Amino acid sequence: MEVALGAASVKYRNFRLLARVFAVLAWIVGGGATLLAILVAFQASSGLLSILSIVIGLLFAFFAFAVLYTVSQLIYLVIDVEENTRELRRSQKKDE
Repeated sequence: MEVALGAASVKYRNFRLLARVFAVLAWIVGGGATLLAILVAFQASSGLLSILSIVIGLLFAFFAFAVLYTVSQLIYLVIDVEENTRELRRSQKKDE
């Protein structure tokens, strides 16, 4: 079932929701991992261990955020490609 106007937004509503969930999850995981790295650094017994734990924690936070946010943006990209392809096809049929 297709709707003429905004068909992709209706058709892929769940994918848009999933993309939003991944984006929110990216911010939560990235922020939570950053806070956890700072807390662990304060609990460390030595200065070197403190620095090492904060560096590793921040690297993990950045990597986790980057992966989850990239997945979110890739979902949006695929939806946009589908919308553009459908619109191009529709415009080509009008020209014929």
